[in-house]
Amino acid sequence: MTYRVRFARQAKQDIEKPTPKLRNKLKDIVRKRLAVDPCSGKALVGPRKCYYSIRLS
Repeated sequence: MTYRVRFARQAKQDIEKPTPKLRNKLKDIVRKRLAVDPCSGKALVGPRKCYYSIRLS
Protein backbone atom coordinates (compact mmCIF):
# COMPACT_ATOMS: atom_id res chain seq x y z
CA MET A 1 0.00 0.00 0.00
CA THR A 2 1.31 3.46 -0.82
CA TYR A 3 0.40 6.71 0.86
CA ARG A 4 -0.07 10.17 -0.56
CA VAL A 5 2.71 12.54 0.55
CA ARG A 6 1.78 16.19 1.11
CA PHE A 7 4.32 18.95 1.59
CA ALA A 8 3.89 22.14 3.59
CA ARG A 9 4.14 25.39 1.60
CA GLN A 10 7.61 26.12 2.98
CA ALA A 11 8.77 22.60 2.17
CA LYS A 12 7.68 23.05 -1.45
CA GLN A 13 9.81 26.20 -1.67
CA ASP A 14 12.75 24.49 0.03
CA ILE A 15 12.65 21.60 -2.45
CA GLU A 16 13.68 23.96 -5.25
CA LYS A 17 16.79 25.20 -3.39
CA PRO A 18 19.10 22.16 -3.18
CA THR A 19 21.46 20.91 -5.83
CA PRO A 20 20.11 18.44 -8.40
CA LYS A 21 21.89 15.58 -6.60
CA LEU A 22 20.18 16.39 -3.29
CA ARG A 23 16.84 16.96 -5.03
CA ASN A 24 17.09 13.47 -6.56
CA LYS A 25 17.88 12.02 -3.14
CA LEU A 26 14.78 13.73 -1.75
CA LYS A 27 12.59 12.27 -4.49
CA ASP A 28 14.07 8.84 -3.84
CA ILE A 29 13.35 9.08 -0.10
CA VAL A 30 9.78 10.21 -0.73
CA ARG A 31 9.07 7.42 -3.21
CA LYS A 32 10.81 4.57 -1.39
CA ARG A 33 10.35 5.42 2.29
CA LEU A 34 7.61 7.95 2.98
CA ALA A 35 5.10 6.70 0.43
CA VAL A 36 5.47 3.15 1.78
CA ASP A 37 5.87 3.83 5.52
CA PRO A 38 5.15 7.46 6.49
CA CYS A 39 5.96 6.75 10.13
CA SER A 40 9.56 5.83 9.31
CA GLY A 41 10.64 9.38 10.07
CA LYS A 42 11.01 11.15 13.39
CA ALA A 43 7.72 12.17 15.00
CA LEU A 44 7.33 15.92 15.45
CA VAL A 45 6.05 17.47 18.68
CA GLY A 46 3.72 20.29 19.59
CA PRO A 47 1.05 21.43 17.13
CA ARG A 48 2.58 19.23 14.40
CA LYS A 49 2.60 16.03 16.45
CA CYS A 50 0.73 14.14 13.70
CA TYR A 51 3.61 14.73 11.26
CA TYR A 52 7.04 13.19 10.71
CA SER A 53 10.39 14.42 9.42
CA ILE A 54 13.27 12.67 7.67
CA ARG A 55 16.84 13.91 7.31
CA LEU A 56 18.27 14.06 3.82
CA SER A 57 21.95 14.02 4.63
